[in-house]
Amino acid sequence: MFIIAGCVFFIAWANFTLWQIFADRISYKIRLVYFRKCLEMDAKFYDQNNPNEMAAKIAKEITAINRGTGEKIG
Repeated sequence: MFIIAGCVFFIAWANFTLWQIFADRISYKIRLVYFRKCLEMDAKFYDQNNPNEMAAKIAKEITAINRGTGEKIG
C-alpha cells in the first residue's frame, strides 16, 4: 500500500515539475521573440506607445501563459 502511495506521489510530483519546466521554457521563448520583434519596430512606434505600459502588458501576458501551461495543465 505504501509503495503504491509513494509511486503515485512521485508520478504526480514529476508531472507537475515537468509541466512547470515546459511552461518556463515556453515563456522564455515567447519573451525572446517579443523582444526581437520590438527591436524591429520603427522609432515612430515607440513615440505612439508608452514603453512602461508595453512592458507591463508583456509581463501580464507572459504570466498568464506561464500559469495556463504550467499550473493549470499540470
